[in-house]
Amino acid sequence: MSEQARVDSVERLQTFRVQLCRSAESIETALSEAEQDIHRTRNWLHQDQQTYWKSELRKRTELYHRAKLALKRRQNEKTPLGGHYSYVDEKKAVDAAKRRLEEAEQKIANVRRWLRQLDKEADEYKAVVQRLGRYMEADVPRSLARLDQMIAALEAYFTVGVPIEERLATAGPVAGGMARAEPMPPPELAAVDYRKLRERTPEPAMLDGRPIEKPPFTELKWPRIEPAQREDILDLDLEYSPVSPLDKVVLAADCWERGRVYLERVALPSRPAGCWYVGTREGGADAEPVAVQVGEILRQRPDWAEILNLARGGLVILNGNSLEAVLDERDRQVWPPAEPKANTSAQGQSADRQDES
Repeated sequence: MSEQARVDSVERLQTFRVQLCRSAESIETALSEAEQDIHRTRNWLHQDQQTYWKSELRKRTELYHRAKLALKRRQNEKTPLGGHYSYVDEKKAVDAAKRRLEEAEQKIANVRRWLRQLDKEADEYKAVVQRLGRYMEADVPRSLARLDQMIAALEAYFTVGVPIEERLATAGPVAGGMARAEPMPPPELAAVDYRKLRERTPEPAMLDGRPIEKPPFTELKWPRIEPAQREDILDLDLEYSPVSPLDKVVLAADCWERGRVYLERVALPSRPAGCWYVGTREGGADAEPVAVQVGEILRQRPDWAEILNLARGGLVILNGNSLEAVLDERDRQVWPPAEPKANTSAQGQSADRQDES
């Protein structure tokens, strides 16, 4: 297979991923609209129709009794000559009141029947779409993550054709002749207390109240998560909570223009699984944030799929070039793993002995 054919294959995978995201959005939108229609119909029947016709039943019952009393009085009245007055009008009024009363009784019976039928149909509908809902919650995120891995693997494969000078310049310095060096934070950031970044995150109620808007960015300047780092994240002993393309991500203003950012998944009052907040690591308090859909982020940064699937409480720190650290909900740094000092010292002594020899 030619190199051009492989490039086309990557583009097809990327196109398929976009189409999968759009299909997932369409399906979730349709499911949400159907659920809202059921809810609105039930409210209309229970609160509007049933309440209205019960009130009408009381009124029409009272009018019917009054019409019957008026008819009775008219029938008992006598003319000066001992005859009876005509009560045709009163009889018509009784018949009309009776028809209106029967109509109200029939309407109430219909509303009750419709409510029972709606509940039955809604239960059958939910049973049918339950499997589709599970697919949307679990299988789609896994499929997206798998596609991201395939795309990243192919892109990494293509870098084999890049001149060695360019690859070394892109990868940065490699120490000790190791086959693969993990990206290390800059020396001035090595002692940073990452936990303090959580203090920059807005309150959950404020994040929960941010409405989803049209993305204010055209390009995300965040660092790319390398394939090796993505594999490391998948191997971490952490809880995962797959995101949906329709889930919310709250962004600090202009954070998409910066490379040094952090991500925290915060539990929300209306969404126990929470949402991600992307904030800046320096400067004053973050300005007014904006909320967008997860799908808008993954369209430009599919390499972020693994970190966005970390469960609530997760804290991800990025420097200007790459992933810097990952903390769990108890603020333990789980990536990169800290090396024991004793082993480091032993390795240093071994290296010194090799140099002396």
